[in-house]
Amino acid sequence: MLSYITRWPNGFTNNQPGSDLGDLMVPDPSTYNMIFDDFDRFTASDWVITETQVGATQGLVAGDGGLLALVNSAANADLNSIQWAGGFGAFLGCFEFDPTKDMIFASRFKVSDATLGLLTLGLCTVDTTPIASLPTDGIMLNKPASTTTLSGVVRSNSVSATAAGAAMANDTYVVASIVYTAADGKATLYQNATAGGISSYPVGTFTAPRAGQLLAPTLAIQNNSAVAQTLTVDWMLAAKAR
Repeated sequence: MLSYITRWPNGFTNNQPGSDLGDLMVPDPSTYNMIFDDFDRFTASDWVITETQVGATQGLVAGDGGLLALVNSAANADLNSIQWAGGFGAFLGCFEFDPTKDMIFASRFKVSDATLGLLTLGLCTVDTTPIASLPTDGIMLNKPASTTTLSGVVRSNSVSATAAGAAMANDTYVVASIVYTAADGKATLYQNATAGGISSYPVGTFTAPRAGQLLAPTLAIQNNSAVAQTLTVDWMLAAKAR
């Protein structure tokens, strides 16, 4: 028997007594608007796909846990980007920033070359060039050219506030998140790049994404040389408290 398992045979809930879901013996699934994708399946029509060179691909690859690979062609500045469409056929913004509500984007991912692969992953406004010019608004993870350092970025009306995290390594998974907490009005980058576990990097003073700007999950990779790069995503979580 595994000694660390806690069992609640009668269930447990975070719902208030006497509420409509007060007798639901599991946590209220409506607490968050949430998209979690483990990439055991991938439907291209669920995303708006942008490729700047012929030969880029998006699809599942073999591996434990479900893996999505965005593979570029061997052309300098080749961009391979997908933004959530939900089968709608166009960009589907389903998260709007609210300073009174927590918001998070998290992912486990790796890049084939941690120096030459440029990355943007996050909750972003519609953008067909989410690396060359970051989306106007959103919370995102970003790794620019000529560095291996991952950063957490909050964007509002094209103005960025950034927290530099830790270095990434070639073809090595990292778990990272950019988190906005309504209780203190702050944003923080979390990254598991240290032996002690997850490290936190406060974004500091920032202007929160503008109200009325609809955000959607975004995954993108761009080459910084004429060598093909691959972004492999194990899972992705986007969530906002209701």
